[in-house]
Amino acid sequence: MMYFWKKHKSKLIIGLLSILLVASAALNIHLMDYKEAQRETNERLWNEAVGRGFTLPIEDIAYLTEKLKTDDLLETDEVVSRLDAAARSLELGSISLQQMEPYFRQQDSASTRVMANLLQDYHQYVESDLLQPLQSTNNLRHKSHQLLLEDLDRLQEDLVYLKGVMSKQSVTKDKPADIQQTWKQAIQRMVEQNPDHAFHQGIREKYDWI
Repeated sequence: MMYFWKKHKSKLIIGLLSILLVASAALNIHLMDYKEAQRETNERLWNEAVGRGFTLPIEDIAYLTEKLKTDDLLETDEVVSRLDAAARSLELGSISLQQMEPYFRQQDSASTRVMANLLQDYHQYVESDLLQPLQSTNNLRHKSHQLLLEDLDRLQEDLVYLKGVMSKQSVTKDKPADIQQTWKQAIQRMVEQNPDHAFHQGIREKYDWI
């Protein structure tokens, strides 16, 4: 046995190294494929979040705003339908960001969690503060045109601003910590611009850790 080992030692070592080299190359290829799949998943979910969470609600709100400004006889059902669609879009945008979480998180404090939670906050705001008063009475006068317009204008301004923030970021190029820091600053800006608004006061309290 010792004679065989001494005689074939160099060949066995070379063979073992060759096996390790092939295994390493295969593992690297697998990791590259995995990282590419992660990148593609992140980009898809990111784009879905922009479309669902911002573009669609902005379009619904802009439609309602224009209608309320020009049509005094706007049917309550139409307002409710559009607001309901906006609320569902905001929720879907949040879900897209939540699905990104396992792929995107690289450290505990650097993720899309803030963005997902914020969209969910807006979803709850539309449902509770805008929709419910209309649905409970089925009467637009219960929430006057002017008051509803003020709420919608403020909401549209927030979403347009946040969409602009997100559109300037890249999920594949920017660091997670940098993305989250940008969103922290965006939340601070919105709160500062709406100091007396109940929803933004709630946002300030919820994100007081920022």
